[in-house]
Amino acid sequence: MKKRKNMVAVILGLVMCLTMLAACGGNSGTDAGSETPSAATTGTPGTTDAPSASSTPVSGQEPVDAPPPEGARFAEHIEVIMDNNTVGTLNPMSPASGTPSTNHTFTMIHDRLLNYSIENGEYRPSLATEWGTDDYQTFTFKLREDVYFHNGDKLTAHDVVYTANLGKEALGSNAYTQWSVIDTARAVEDYVVEFVTHQVFVDFYYNLCMPMSGILNERAISADPDLGAAVGTGAFKLAGFAPGDFVSVERNDDYWGEIPITKSLTIRFVPEVAARTIMMLNGEAQVCMGLSAEDVFLFQREPDNYTVTRQEINNPQGISFNMTDPITGDYNFRMAVIHAMDKAAANTAALGEWWKMPDGDGSFWGQYTEFRNTSIPHVPYDTELAKEYLAKSSYNGEVVQIAVALFPNLKIMEVVQQNLREIGITTELVQMDAPSLNALFSAEPNRSQIIMHGLQFTLVAASARQNFLPGGSQNRASYNNPEVTELLNEAASTFDKEERGALYMRVQEIVAEERPYDTVHWLLLHPITVKGIGGLYIPPDSHWIDYRGIFWAIDD
Repeated sequence: MKKRKNMVAVILGLVMCLTMLAACGGNSGTDAGSETPSAATTGTPGTTDAPSASSTPVSGQEPVDAPPPEGARFAEHIEVIMDNNTVGTLNPMSPASGTPSTNHTFTMIHDRLLNYSIENGEYRPSLATEWGTDDYQTFTFKLREDVYFHNGDKLTAHDVVYTANLGKEALGSNAYTQWSVIDTARAVEDYVVEFVTHQVFVDFYYNLCMPMSGILNERAISADPDLGAAVGTGAFKLAGFAPGDFVSVERNDDYWGEIPITKSLTIRFVPEVAARTIMMLNGEAQVCMGLSAEDVFLFQREPDNYTVTRQEINNPQGISFNMTDPITGDYNFRMAVIHAMDKAAANTAALGEWWKMPDGDGSFWGQYTEFRNTSIPHVPYDTELAKEYLAKSSYNGEVVQIAVALFPNLKIMEVVQQNLREIGITTELVQMDAPSLNALFSAEPNRSQIIMHGLQFTLVAASARQNFLPGGSQNRASYNNPEVTELLNEAASTFDKEERGALYMRVQEIVAEERPYDTVHWLLLHPITVKGIGGLYIPPDSHWIDYRGIFWAIDD
């Protein structure tokens, strides 16, 4: 520990220099849910054979998901710092809850009916101990009888039905995406619940594993519609919350499952890029999920004190065009924008080497999501083609708004803004926090034009529904193509894997023909942790991190 403190004064000077360079247009920071026994009574027809992304220490240190060492002494509290990818609400029924940090929080304080193992594609018990279906339209779940909410209420089937009915009406939220496939939910007995979906839905179990499928408490929500939604059954319970500032949780010592090692944890949101680096170097935090890309070397050079993890993310980072806006709803305008973007230059300026591009195909899909269509051509950077498309569009010199939340996306869009200016498109960049960005597109009508953001694709293709279906939680484009909707619904009810794959590939072809979205890059994250941090699970398939098993083994 002394070595680290003695180096801080020297390193801070380097940080300040790097910060000044970043302010002058240098590289910027980067942005960034699963326990795992299977549905033996049902099988798992919706599981995937897609490869998982890698998560490896850059410098050969212990991985951050390492198990706790025997005989170690553990810190009681852990501080996590992030960028302005904030938590604005703890109500999963709100569209503003659709941020990665909110998913992180809900994973800690809420349990779901099932858990999903990315490693082997199995569904495992959580609040449900048994489950089954004869036709993949009527599903029955038997609940644990020893689970209590944080307010002391005992979990029953009534709570599950209450949550499902809330979710199926919560248009635009992540909860809606998971629960809207349900037609009816009913409590068969105190600890048995039955769901009937609108149609055969082979991936329904997967929906129930998502963070926003956590089970809520009606009495708590009735007493406080906002914070009452944070009363869960999870391994941690809410201890403090200031929207956009921090979320604190404390260990639930009455938890029905494995009790966490760490007694309390705070996720703090620090929008200033250099401040996050300084806080890590000063020992004010033990985990950083939003470090500036150019500062990574400061921690790589100290492998005895820090672990730098290289994490490939499945989700595409890209732009959404509001399909209901008269300008961005014009296909020729969208193609002009996409051809005008020098993505390689923009990504390098913002992220250095911490990004990757699709390998030759132009499908808007998760890079490891099953049934990716690799035959779709990539739209190249070509300013002459961009000008030709623009000339055919209805654009007439209007100022087009580009909304971004995270600092690296802002830096990327600054380069793109210059690209667009060169072909004659005038734009205005508007930076906001992640909850505000979600509220922008989820308003009725959609008030966005272009949004730069990350979309959520899991390894399971059914996750495309949240991006392409009307009302989907990630459908920032207000995209609504009846043929795509029909194909997605048909795929959801198709058991044959080859047939299902063909339907999803056709969906990608149609989306590529219309271009409501375009991939700018896939992130290569670099979480920073201090020596001794372990039990931290960072999955490749979506935007949530599991802190429930985190520990900090400390020296005497």
